[in-house]
Parts: sequence; C-alpha cells; structure tokens
Amino acid sequence: MFSYMTFATQLCVLMQQNQIEAYTCWVNAQLKKKHGKQCVNDLVHDMQDGTAFADLIEVIGEFAESDTFDVAVAFLDVH
Repeated sequence: MFSYMTFATQLCVLMQQNQIEAYTCWVNAQLKKKHGKQCVNDLVHDMQDGTAFADLIEVIGEFAESDTFDVAVAFLDVH
C-alpha cells in the first residue's frame, strides 16, 4: 500500500509539473505576439509581481478586440 501511495503521489507531482510547463509555454506564446514583452521562465514566480500577468492580459485583450476574435465567436455560435 505504501509503494502505491508513493507512486500515486509521484504521478500527481509529475502531472502538475507537466501542466505548469504547458501553461508556461502558452503564456510565452502569447507574450511573443507583442514585441518587448519578457518571457516567463518560472510561471509561479514570474507572475507574483503582476508585471507578466498584466502583459498577458494586455495581449489577450488586444486579441479580444481583433476581427479574429469576432470570427471565432461567430463560429462557436453557429456550431
């Protein structure tokens, strides 16, 4: 039983690390759309002061105002 719990715990930690890595890649992909925005190395640490988070919100907000966003929403409404 102990070895199963250790395995399950390790699996949960690995899954969490993979999720953080995936989110970090997504955040950096968004930030690269805007020149001058610094990439994130450690998602948790780099978001703490709010600067990277504000940059991310700015980039996402610009996308939400674009025609691409309107087309995506229209597509979802139809389907």
